[in-house]
Amino acid sequence: MKKICIVTTVAYQNDSRALKQLISLSKNGYSVVGVEFEKSDNFEFPENIDLIRPMQSPQIKPTQKPRHNIFGWIEKKIVSCKNIFRFYFLNCIYYPMRIIPSSDLYIMHSPFPFLPIFFRTRNKRAKFIYDAHEYYLGQGDIYQNTILKKIYDFLLGKIEKYSIHYSNATLTVSPGISKVLKKKYAAEPVVIMNVHDRTLDKVSKRGNIRDYFKKEDFIVLMSGNGKNCVNINLLVEAVLSLDRKYKLVLVGKNHNRFIDNSYLKFINDRIYIFDDLVANEIVPFIKGSDLGVVLVDNTYSNFKYCLPNKLFQYISAEIPILTSDLEDVNMVVKKNKIGEIFRINSAQSLEKSIYSISSGKPMLPSMKIFLRRAEKKYNWKIEEKKFITVLENLEE
Repeated sequence: MKKICIVTTVAYQNDSRALKQLISLSKNGYSVVGVEFEKSDNFEFPENIDLIRPMQSPQIKPTQKPRHNIFGWIEKKIVSCKNIFRFYFLNCIYYPMRIIPSSDLYIMHSPFPFLPIFFRTRNKRAKFIYDAHEYYLGQGDIYQNTILKKIYDFLLGKIEKYSIHYSNATLTVSPGISKVLKKKYAAEPVVIMNVHDRTLDKVSKRGNIRDYFKKEDFIVLMSGNGKNCVNINLLVEAVLSLDRKYKLVLVGKNHNRFIDNSYLKFINDRIYIFDDLVANEIVPFIKGSDLGVVLVDNTYSNFKYCLPNKLFQYISAEIPILTSDLEDVNMVVKKNKIGEIFRINSAQSLEKSIYSISSGKPMLPSMKIFLRRAEKKYNWKIEEKKFITVLENLEE
């Protein structure tokens, strides 16, 4: 293949999977161009990688002085609708039709611009790979209104279906999501886990997490952005119920939005938030934490079968893991003896699990040994070979 184009609708610095693929292709001698709809500001790309970045117009905002009445509420709803329309217009129509270069192979990291790019290039005999980061329909109730949800699910299901149908190969991130896609869309995805790539690590401008705490403090860490599927208040309540030496550190954006107001007074006392780190700074920063938490609601299939980035970040940083009951995560944690599984959806149970790990001193050194062994199994060198093999099979 003469030219490969990788398309992500976010910035490469925030899409570690697309970034790893981009650099792997370049390293293996492919001519590659990356398209990102947002600009990566904090990452130095190799010189032989071409990047295309559209100029984004700023989001529409309400008036500077919000009106706390019915007119202010209406204005907020109008602005919200305009921003949603702007997002889908830019990412699904304008950018795919205007800036996507002619290539022999397109690797798509989002279903939203897939169809415009496919139909724009269908006469050029280009090939496609759809990388299903997640099962979009398995994310739960996006809209409370039943009619809106049905409309949204119908449209999104069609986009996912045709993204898989028109691709020459489909990739995904875990065995569980592979099974879901196979059952829903009769897909045959190749599982390439989104494991950590140490070669991309960069010393954080914030130093190391231990710089901010006393030697005797026990750091309970959770990385990743705040989301509806993460009941962060369970973890907050559990840590606050323990001795003051237990500190909760959240690495990621939007956590403030999901923490109950009654707990906000503990920020910078028992709860610490670092929301200004980019993806390749996280592992060097978190190394030295005592416990990494994977706390995800397993009600919906996308989350139940996920293998989140934070899991492999913890493994690479040699941090023992406490996880909620997630099928594929449990498989990794149990098989490799690198942590414990939190099964009951209660702060009291979570508190007991944190205390059990922290007080089990003989257990922690052995977990460190098992974490080093696990890192040799779950690293990008192994997954990269699978990825390159998929491309080689398309060339035959």
